[in-house]
Amino acid sequence: MTYEDMTSQGQGDPPRKNERRRAPLRIPRPPAVTSPS
Repeated sequence: MTYEDMTSQGQGDPPRKNERRRAPLRIPRPPAVTSPS
């Protein structure tokens, strides 16, 4: 993800905060796929 994407969102938050927000979204997805439902 580039800095331009951050500015386009208008959040104005540093890349570190933005990554943390998306990180939790990616975490629940992999376990859901790997876990047999």
